[in-house]
Amino acid sequence: MPGKRSIVSIAAAAFIIITLAAGCLFYFKERGWNMPLFGSKPAPILKELPLERISVSGRHFVDEKGRIRIFHGVNLVNKDKLKGYIGDWDETDFEQIRRNGFNIIRLGIIWDGLEPEPGVYDDAYLDRIEDILDLCAKYGIYVLLDMHQDLYSVRFSDGAPKWATLTDNLPLPKRGQVWSDAYISSEAIQRAFDHFWANDPAEDGVGLQDHYAGCWKVLAERFGGRPEVIGYDFMNEPFPGSGAVEIFHDLLAAYAGAEAKITGNQPKSIEEVAGIFFDQQKKLAALQLLDDPEHYRDFINSAGTRSAEFDSSALAAFYSRMAEAVRSVSPHGILFLENSYFSNIGISSGIQPIELNGVRESQQGFAPHGYDFVVDTHLVGSGASENRVSVIFESTWMYKTGSTFR
Repeated sequence: MPGKRSIVSIAAAAFIIITLAAGCLFYFKERGWNMPLFGSKPAPILKELPLERISVSGRHFVDEKGRIRIFHGVNLVNKDKLKGYIGDWDETDFEQIRRNGFNIIRLGIIWDGLEPEPGVYDDAYLDRIEDILDLCAKYGIYVLLDMHQDLYSVRFSDGAPKWATLTDNLPLPKRGQVWSDAYISSEAIQRAFDHFWANDPAEDGVGLQDHYAGCWKVLAERFGGRPEVIGYDFMNEPFPGSGAVEIFHDLLAAYAGAEAKITGNQPKSIEEVAGIFFDQQKKLAALQLLDDPEHYRDFINSAGTRSAEFDSSALAAFYSRMAEAVRSVSPHGILFLENSYFSNIGISSGIQPIELNGVRESQQGFAPHGYDFVVDTHLVGSGASENRVSVIFESTWMYKTGSTFR
């Protein structure tokens, strides 16, 4: 079809967290954001060091001269299929990003936009990504390419194309109070992830992960030689699929135990705690018990090991497959590994460094996410806890400094 083509260490293993603003920049113009994000007057664009290729050395990002580089950035992602998954961004937006002190973006790539049909990659979408990279290069902004998903697929939210969404005809999720609750309540979403982690075949007989690796190969082949592309974030917030049900039960049991320990009452049943956590007001009241850092620390440490087991098995195999695809076409770019979904709240991760052919990949970094329980809800302004968030990032720091990923 027109415009498309068919395709028939960390030297001591560096753990680097890219600092990205929690909010995403969607559409400056539609929302009237034609003013600086901070302050009343535009700040001058500071003279930027030349855009040199960034690599990992020990625990640091370094440029070609060996200078340590520090990055501050924002997410830039468009999830609207009707807009072609690219926002109405222009040069003024990137000038504004740079003027406000940011020197990196995490650019969302949507699988459905890149591979709308099995084995067919959309050149027009790739061209528009390249236009963004050109603007970033002009304004001294680095780019982390992020294959983004929420609830796995465009059938549920954003991410995988419909042809890559295998649900075994399970019913679609019902709209709930909080969109992310569907991860736990929808068997269809869980089944789609299960098929993905198993690399089950799509309609053309090619495995789903093999298709996904093909996408990364296309991206790395086309953009890997550009110095502003700092690396590749293989999947936004990987979710374990149906195994999440047991992990969630472990969380509910951990909360029941923590509440009983704090209050001296008999532990609630799993069903009672589930009813609390799916009701936003009850959830807020329950979380007040976990505002104390010690209580929250005890809670996440009692949540079992199933999430870490997923990280070290299915997720590790996925990362290795993606790394092989990228490195088959480009030696450039840092490979970023995210923890799986449940570690966002501080549960221990089982992520291990990528090894290819028995040799540890030298250019990789750990890119964890961290969210309080009330993120994605209307309670985020009134119910978020700095104490819980501090424990979440403390647990991330302890993991990355104390693990074999060092």
